[in-house]
Amino acid sequence: MQAQPDRAHLAYAYLRAGLSIIPCERGLKTPSHVLPGQHWKPYQERQPTEAELDAWLAFDPECNWGLVCGQGLICADADDRPLAQWLLEHPTHPALHGAAVQRSGSGKAHLMFRTSDEDRTTVWDVSPGRRAGEVKGRGSYVLVPPSKLDGAGSYDKVYGSLNALPTLPDVPAYLQGVVAAYLAEHPTQPAAEFHDYSSRRVLSLDDDQRDAVVSRIKALGLKTKITDTLFKAGFQDPGTRHWPPTHTHSEIDCAVVCELVRKGLDFGGVREVYAATLVGDARYRGSVGSTGDGYLQRTFDDARRRVEAAAQQARAARGDNFVVLDATRTRSDTEAYYHLSLEIAENPPRRGAIDLGHKELLNAQAWTEVCAGTLDFVPTFLRAHKGNDFKLLAAAVMGMCSDTTRLPEGAGRASYLCAVARQVIRSRLFVARPALPQAPEDTGSLGWQFNGKYYLRLVELYRGVKAQEQSAKPMEVYSLIDKLGRHDTQFLRWPGGAVEQFIVLDLVLPGSGPTPVS
Repeated sequence: MQAQPDRAHLAYAYLRAGLSIIPCERGLKTPSHVLPGQHWKPYQERQPTEAELDAWLAFDPECNWGLVCGQGLICADADDRPLAQWLLEHPTHPALHGAAVQRSGSGKAHLMFRTSDEDRTTVWDVSPGRRAGEVKGRGSYVLVPPSKLDGAGSYDKVYGSLNALPTLPDVPAYLQGVVAAYLAEHPTQPAAEFHDYSSRRVLSLDDDQRDAVVSRIKALGLKTKITDTLFKAGFQDPGTRHWPPTHTHSEIDCAVVCELVRKGLDFGGVREVYAATLVGDARYRGSVGSTGDGYLQRTFDDARRRVEAAAQQARAARGDNFVVLDATRTRSDTEAYYHLSLEIAENPPRRGAIDLGHKELLNAQAWTEVCAGTLDFVPTFLRAHKGNDFKLLAAAVMGMCSDTTRLPEGAGRASYLCAVARQVIRSRLFVARPALPQAPEDTGSLGWQFNGKYYLRLVELYRGVKAQEQSAKPMEVYSLIDKLGRHDTQFLRWPGGAVEQFIVLDLVLPGSGPTPVS
């Protein structure tokens, strides 16, 4: 019988207050995998239903929660620690006009209110060169209680109620007043300066300046897709070689700026790139819609958030359809291998375990083969883990191993080869037979499983181990049989009179069930 949802959970209180919330991954800021494709944008236009909340809580009752901003709801995120500390210590200050104050998981401050002004996402400053934080409006969300951050703290209410937020007509003026009140108590700080995000100003470069910028761009080692978009005429528009027709110029700009941010460019550097290359023609130097420095600053802020979110996601031990719940490491004198407990995102979710050697831990194909053979599922990985960046997933797993079990001295080589042999048996996908095979073609190359026992061709087992560990010797592998489990020898006579020898092995494999033998 399915447990009834806990209506006292804060998620339902947000719903009753008319607020839109989304589930986020436990311990993280990223949208939950319970959302198809992790898409949360529909909840900018509507609240979730109670049935959706029920399903999300059933999927993970300890998930984090994001409050969707926009439609007049604003969260001024104070990342500047001295300013944040002042807000947490003075939540009833008259300059705050009754805004709700919350403590973030990193110990900083969130200032929440409503506005009849524009509710776009932007930034605010304490002083020139000193960023206060982000002003999160349309297109953003912010974590709220009872969320918690891995390696940090919880999100807590300090003052006020989301049911009774003040409505403020002029957001920049309000935040300038908050900063002025803070600076009045810290007079050594210079006055705040706010960017004009409606600016249509465009940077102009002379030929020498442009040549210098182009030279710096070419030294960045950008992807071909990005360099073509920057320098080749006809590659800047939707529907051209690198960009599908469904893209907008804004989305193309965001993709380009994301790549520049990954290469370490700040807003000034991005501004120079757009002033020096063809990509700036469509919007930055355009005459329709939002253009100029204000447009580029908003694009830069959005790109920086996306890059940071992707980096945070890449540091997590998870894929698109699985999460690593726990990892332990066993090490010999020369090798290391890992036992991973996984939660697989199915309906309902299920759990299982896999074993990987150190080399396999670094290889996406090895993960796929082991998961398919052991748990009968094909893992899909995050875009942040593509190619050489797969090592970020491996690093996240290794970071979960708080302790390492060392094998007894002298036992390391044999124990390692045993782990490889088990891996070979798992990955060759044994299939349970209803009866003993009647002909060689009824078996796989390695053998088969019948009546709870594994029938193995010893030479094929050696070849499988040798393929993964080149230094393995035949007698080393043959001697592993005693270590793998109870065993016997059986001879089968095939039609035609040929006799073949098999090792009959009692072997318990983690997560094993009826599986194929190739």
